[in-house]
Amino acid sequence: MQNISFEIDPWGSILALVLLSLCYGLARKKEHMRKSSLLFSHLHPSFLNAGWKTTFSQLPLWLHGGGLILFLVALTDPHLFVRRPPLAVAEKGDKNFLPTEGIAIYLLLDQSGSMAEEVTATLDSKRQNISKEALLKQVTKEFIQGNPSAGLKGRANDLIGLITFARVPHILSPLTLDHQQILKALAHIQVVKKQEDNGTAMGYAIYKTVSMIAATKYYANHLAQKNQPAYNIKNSIIILVTDGLQDPNILDKNSLWRNLGLKEAAVFAKEKGVRLYFINIDPRIYADQLSSQRRQMEEITQLTGGRLFILNDPGEMKTVYATIDRLEKSILLSQEFAGGKPPIYQQISFSPYLIAGGMLMVWLAIVLQTTLLRKVP
Repeated sequence: MQNISFEIDPWGSILALVLLSLCYGLARKKEHMRKSSLLFSHLHPSFLNAGWKTTFSQLPLWLHGGGLILFLVALTDPHLFVRRPPLAVAEKGDKNFLPTEGIAIYLLLDQSGSMAEEVTATLDSKRQNISKEALLKQVTKEFIQGNPSAGLKGRANDLIGLITFARVPHILSPLTLDHQQILKALAHIQVVKKQEDNGTAMGYAIYKTVSMIAATKYYANHLAQKNQPAYNIKNSIIILVTDGLQDPNILDKNSLWRNLGLKEAAVFAKEKGVRLYFINIDPRIYADQLSSQRRQMEEITQLTGGRLFILNDPGEMKTVYATIDRLEKSILLSQEFAGGKPPIYQQISFSPYLIAGGMLMVWLAIVLQTTLLRKVP
């Protein structure tokens, strides 16, 4: 049936067969080592008059064996995929509606040591002192979940991923619709503490992030070609937030990838159809001696179809996020898809029931062995 499919874990199946073979071998070895016993016909009167304890004496052994079999079957993780009935209408705010197309957004956030510095920012019409790191977390959270008063509608229908970088990039979350997971990861971001972990290797971080987007697109297209549920990525962007310039760690001077230039990374991003948005929260970037670096950052963002934002006041980050929010409009909820709405499947796993059944059989065997069917030496 097209609405139901059954699957097992191939590696779990192999492991279960190996364990079953070992158990069988041990049982055979134990049988050969068993002491000789007296054999006689089952027609002997002692069997004709055997009590219920004799009749059920092997029951605990069979229960142990049955429990073992259930545990081994559970190891294969048998499960069904059952297609849920289609939703009638996708209402705004309907938590049961699963978006199947939208924009892929990677947040590429600077976690170098300088992000721990405290700045004075205008937030909610008030001047306050706040660390760059705390400001970044606060405003990025509003960008993800929305803040209408700041012009941020939220990105409920879009895939969002989170990567931090300093000397090297760290993937905190790949692209996902589970934005609560993104917010949890965002809350735990900390600036690097050790000097050997410091740096601002933006080129390398961009290259790695673009590679992640390309891999996700490839996998989604592969699923779509097999007529399986897949998220349709309409556009993909990277929002890079930093307070500095390209500055790889000196310990990586002999590493080609960690010294990858911004221009090379931008060319790769353009090839993969990824737009770059740079947000630099340090107004010192406007200094004349940094004009060449500033011009390069502007050129590479324009090359990919993105933009460079340099903030005079760190508190302007909300305004910049709102601008990007308008430029990269999310796909509206829709029930109209070519060929019909992709099916959404619910997974039903049998492993918990098999494990519970196995534990019950083993427990019952132990109870019988220690009470009603207890063997006296």
